[in-house]
Amino acid sequence: MLWLDNQSANDNYIYFQGDGTQDWAVGIDDGNAGNFTISKNNTGIGSGQKFVIEVGGNVGIGTTNPAENFHVYESNSTTTPGLLVENSNTGTTTIAGAEFKTHSTSWTVGNIGTDDSFGIANGSTLLTTTSKLSIDTSGNVTKPSNCAFLVTRITSDQTVTNGSTTNWIDFNNIEYDIGSDITISTDTEFTAPVDGKYQFNAVIRLNNISIAGYYILGIYANGTARRNSIRDYGHFGTGATAVTY
Repeated sequence: MLWLDNQSANDNYIYFQGDGTQDWAVGIDDGNAGNFTISKNNTGIGSGQKFVIEVGGNVGIGTTNPAENFHVYESNSTTTPGLLVENSNTGTTTIAGAEFKTHSTSWTVGNIGTDDSFGIANGSTLLTTTSKLSIDTSGNVTKPSNCAFLVTRITSDQTVTNGSTTNWIDFNNIEYDIGSDITISTDTEFTAPVDGKYQFNAVIRLNNISIAGYYILGIYANGTARRNSIRDYGHFGTGATAVTY
């Protein structure tokens, strides 16, 4: 055991001398409230501080006055992070992350080794199956499983023939499809990538329709029709083949 006793109001430290540029001091910095300090310099412990443990327990790297339990500080213009968590294991269930815990629950954030995505999970297990929010390496949000595609028409107008029983409105142009989720099998059908809600937008203009005429807008889901009817004078019906009032 090594005991260093300095009863005077001075720093108390061990000095490790290298070649003049690699000198380190470890000990008590009396000039900074008696905090335990590791400094890189050859003149003492009161300058060049790299690591500090305050008397109250806060730990600082790059700062002499850590404001929280663990405080990392830097003031340069670097684009690299100030903290690195690394896991060199090559297993598919490996993560590199951190867990944040209160008295009732915990959340884990980090890199998921299964698909190299970034994830946030409730609890201490972070996998692609447990993640509540996931972002892949291309920046796409893959969880929650919201669709990321837009399908439009190649041309702006399409003529519907009077008296015809079926005239499809062709949504036949994929504007974008993040993750290659959507597949258009024909001009009038698509396969939904996930269960959920889908929004369909269309502007329908009725020209020269007869007084007794009506227009049926039908959307088929798995072969079952969902119909809305519009009369020429503006009445609207849901689930009807024709509006009678």
